Order: sequence, then structure tokens, then C-alpha cells
Amino acid sequence: ETTTVFFYNNRKHKNPIVFKKLGELKPYSIVGVLGYFYEETFKKELLDVNYVPTEKKALELIHYKRYDLLPLSNFVGWNLIKTIYPSESHTFSTCKTPLSQDTLHLMVSKQYPDSQNLIDIFNAALIRIKRKGIYQKIISARNPEFPVEMK
Repeated sequence: ETTTVFFYNNRKHKNPIVFKKLGELKPYSIVGVLGYFYEETFKKELLDVNYVPTEKKALELIHYKRYDLLPLSNFVGWNLIKTIYPSESHTFSTCKTPLSQDTLHLMVSKQYPDSQNLIDIFNAALIRIKRKGIYQKIISARNPEFPVEMK
């Protein structure tokens, strides 16, 4: 599963940014990544959004306080922060209300030879590494603050 949250710079916003509905974010400037799933939703909500080509560029704009909010996968966002700003990760925060919560899936073309067998092998291996705790160790090594729920 993946959760998309809004990241912000807590040097710019001393108090947590709290919202229940997207429309409550109208006072904030948002930087997003071109082509991401939320473009249409933000347009419908009439949110102030500027789109950039990469997650890295968007995070830089939050870091330098040019924008207020950045929607990213919780896991991706924290890993990017730790990669680009390892000594400043404490200056970033996330809103408690998620933008979305979705499941991730492996997609294999039906034209690929023996595609169903490949999916079955992947699923069996994923179950094994979750049962042995290897999956949790991998996730925790990349981001100790990000808890992973095992299902």
C-alpha cells in the first residue's frame, strides 16, 4: 500500500498544516509533478498549483520556501528528503490527512511469455519475504520513521 501526503517546510510553517477537505487548502500554494494522478482533482477544487517535471525539483521548491505544499508518496518523499537534504530532514513535515491511500500492483503484459507464471512467482516471493521480516527490514533501513503495515 502507498499513502500520498502533503509535505511542507516547517521553517516556513511553524504550526502544522491541518485540513479535512482539499478545498481547505486554497490559501496555500502547491507544487506538483506533471502527469501525476492528482492534476484533475486539484483543478476541480480550484487549488493554486504549479507543476514541475520532477519530484526533486518540486522538493527543492518546498525546501527553499517557494511553495507551501507538495503531494508525494510518504515513502518516496521521505527517501527523497534523506537523499537530497540528509542533515535537514527535520525541517520537513507532512499533513496528517492523506491525499490518497492506494494499493500497488505488479503489471505484466499478457503478451509476455509465461506472464501468469511470472506473477505467481513474484507473489509467492513477496509473501515469503514478508513472513520472514525481510520486507520490513528493507523498508525500515530506507526510512525508519515510516511504519509499514503487513497484509
